[in-house]
Amino acid sequence: MFLRRLKKFGPIKAATIITVFFVVIACLISYVTVYLMDGAVETKKMLLPLFLPILTFYGPAIYFLKLMIRLDSAEKQLKQKNTELEKALKEVKILEGLFPICSSCKSIRDEEGQWNAVERYIEKKSDATFSHSLCPYCFAKLYPMIKKNGSSE
Repeated sequence: MFLRRLKKFGPIKAATIITVFFVVIACLISYVTVYLMDGAVETKKMLLPLFLPILTFYGPAIYFLKLMIRLDSAEKQLKQKNTELEKALKEVKILEGLFPICSSCKSIRDEEGQWNAVERYIEKKSDATFSHSLCPYCFAKLYPMIKKNGSSE
């Protein structure tokens, strides 16, 4: 829940807030430690507890900052991919349903009752285009005198 609230600040501000929070907590611990020692500490010995929190939390703070930046970058990439996929999905035209097709010539009847070749019907209803060729079975059936390599018998 705390991290969700931090997300609204962005990665850099969130990392800064967390770093400052930990440094303040560590400084308070240092001050309490110095206070509990009744202030009978020399000046040189007092500097270590004051700077220790900064030295202790510098590494994790930098790591957290880098992690937040990577997370923000990954989130932006994910949003970009989602946008691309939504755009691609809008461009897709899907043919679905039951199509009345002639058993003999394979023509399809459209909504107006007109019979169209399968290729023409699909080209009208989608962005598909067709190129024609012969499968090996039909080629052998239609041109029995021509062998597969192209020579005549």
